[in-house]
Amino acid sequence: MGSNQELALLLLRFLVLVAMVSATLMMIAGLLIDQVSSVSVQFAGFFSVFLITLWLAWHRLPLSALRAGLMLGLFLYQARWVSAWLFLPPEEVPVASIAGIVYTPMLLLIIGLMEGQKRGVVIGLVVALAMGVSATVGSMRPEMSTVALDDPRLGALIFVLVAVYVFIQNAWSAQQTLIEERGFENAIMQASVNEDQATGLLNRRGLDIAVTGWISRRRPFGVMLISLDKPLAPSDDESSADASKPILPEVAKTAQLIASRIPASDSVGRWSDHEFLVVSRETDPRSLTIAANGVRSFVEEQSKKDDLGTVSIGLSLFPLFEPFEATLSRAEQAVMEAREAGTNCVRSYWSS
Repeated sequence: MGSNQELALLLLRFLVLVAMVSATLMMIAGLLIDQVSSVSVQFAGFFSVFLITLWLAWHRLPLSALRAGLMLGLFLYQARWVSAWLFLPPEEVPVASIAGIVYTPMLLLIIGLMEGQKRGVVIGLVVALAMGVSATVGSMRPEMSTVALDDPRLGALIFVLVAVYVFIQNAWSAQQTLIEERGFENAIMQASVNEDQATGLLNRRGLDIAVTGWISRRRPFGVMLISLDKPLAPSDDESSADASKPILPEVAKTAQLIASRIPASDSVGRWSDHEFLVVSRETDPRSLTIAANGVRSFVEEQSKKDDLGTVSIGLSLFPLFEPFEATLSRAEQAVMEAREAGTNCVRSYWSS
């Protein structure tokens, strides 16, 4: 998991704690003070129960569930904001507005860190538009004069402030991601320990660093696991590539053929004694399959000339918010299916 996502989860848990305590106190205060409306008490009670449940189950929840909880929290605050401005009594608007102005920027910050720049901007602008339009329309209600919120210009001001915040926050997030990517690239390029001496490609350590860098970008990516069909000398440990052991010249040459068909924007390396791993920017299943078949057919053509052997390829996609091991497991299963189908073919296993 990239450091931006780690920071997002840390901030999210802190925000859950703060909001849980404040919602509980507001619910208790509302029950004791007659002037507080029943709507505010009910919302505070519902939100308190939701946050307490999330807090207690935090360590047992997958990332996808925490992400869903984050989006649900944002939706609830926006529902509270819109309903107060458009439908509820005027005295509900100040409380809902304070809560929205305090918590919405925090939620948008976490969403920007977790979802990435593009999705963060889109979600932030939708929120800004919803807050601005509802405030503009709501301010035209005659009863809003009783709480001095009958100025339609408030909506435009709210939209501009939230939108500017979204752009600044996401620009900072993108800059942090770029710094991380450059750091991973330098770590891969500068350290010879990350190179497989037998093939000149990344070794298992280098691939681990590369995969971590890809995950930190908070975007899906394609995975291509390429297995050599030609039997190799038995290895004591086939789970990792041992650079200290000599390998067959055919394997080294096949590795170079594979690397020659992989775009420079992708990462390729020796994953084990007889397997190579490709991490690709391509996330369209059809395009990734075409690319994999291009690699397979190219190796097959060269095999007819040099007796190199063919390859079987397993494909999968890394969606956000799952362990990379789960994606790799699907690719390994696809390779097994390719072998069972007679080798020299491509199989895919896109999702669990």
